[in-house]
Amino acid sequence: MKRLFLFAAMLASATSVYSQVYITEFMYGGAQRGANKFIELTNFGPASVNISGWSLWIKGFSQGMSLQNFTRPIAPGESVILANEGESLFRGIWTGVGSEVKIEGGPFLTPDNFIRIYNASGVLMDELVFNHAAAPGLPQALGVSAVTTLANVGQKNFAGWFLSTAIDTPGFQNISSTEGDIGNPGYLNFAYTPVPEPASAAALLGLLALGAASLRRRR
Repeated sequence: MKRLFLFAAMLASATSVYSQVYITEFMYGGAQRGANKFIELTNFGPASVNISGWSLWIKGFSQGMSLQNFTRPIAPGESVILANEGESLFRGIWTGVGSEVKIEGGPFLTPDNFIRIYNASGVLMDELVFNHAAAPGLPQALGVSAVTTLANVGQKNFAGWFLSTAIDTPGFQNISSTEGDIGNPGYLNFAYTPVPEPASAAALLGLLALGAASLRRRR
């Protein structure tokens, strides 16, 4: 039983290596109304990730928001949306977002806030801290979304973010909401092909081999 528990723990550890889900875009307020807010998450790992046991924390809430409704795994390279208005209203505003994009209800962001996502084990996966008033030189995601770049993914550095209207990347095309907001929710703004890092792949194979050997010795 102990060996079985050890193997399960190693599998959980290996899974966390591949749970590379990060914040890639957000808007804390729309041009027409403050309720038009969203957060985009993207899976940069080589395998699908189930975030239904994860949680999202923002300023002003004593408890994290459970992502239990996100029961559909996020595929490698896929971006999903947490929308303050919920899926129906969000699609009604952002009509250019395709039906293939996964959308669930999200938090109510403010101009002075942080976004933190934790996995099912309580490990901080990504964090973003922003303050509209204290940092006027940084992107103000009001009416125009803020996006990150490949080099800045997962770095927890808001200074490396830009307004989506400032991105000049071949193939990147913004869409407009029915209220005049600009962004690219649900779609990555740069080319990315998810492949396992050598160290991560080796760690995963090592853990699986060790676990299998442990179970064989038990017999």
